[in-house]
Amino acid sequence: MTTQFHLPKDTDIRCTQSNVTALLRDVKHSKHWQCKFCGAPAREADFQNVSWPHLNPPRLVTHAHFICHIDEPHVRKGLIATHGMLQRLGSAGPMPPYASLPKRPAGVVFPLAGSCAFCERDETAGGDRDGEPQLGRCSGCRMTRYCGVECQRRDWRRHKVTCARVHTVEFENWD
Repeated sequence: MTTQFHLPKDTDIRCTQSNVTALLRDVKHSKHWQCKFCGAPAREADFQNVSWPHLNPPRLVTHAHFICHIDEPHVRKGLIATHGMLQRLGSAGPMPPYASLPKRPAGVVFPLAGSCAFCERDETAGGDRDGEPQLGRCSGCRMTRYCGVECQRRDWRRHKVTCARVHTVEFENWD
């Protein structure tokens, strides 16, 4: 997925990264994403920001790695390899080892990626293939998906910030 955002031209790249972080929920709910490493339905995402603040205008690329469960060994191994590749390319700085990251608390289940951005019920996920429940997209940004008008209306206070910043959205390699 390629998305171009209108972001403030802050000289402090940390502020821009903070703005991008606010957009990530909408990215998660834009498609029925699958785990990058096993193909299972994704519930979590690992984001890595790569910035070039010295360019004019400054650039920021966010790598989104949709995953099934951060505590799964195959996911941690895959994320370590992916981050290592970005480091070798000079696109990522040092990062704490995934083994040192805290485990997800017992009993916590994150919503499926691609579910309604407001209610986040698992049964609303999908809609990318025939026979799956269809979600409507925000008519402004054409990215964020909702199971109905009521959920979209109730999420507007949060979503309007993202909606105003999305310039274009293009879903690549989707049939």
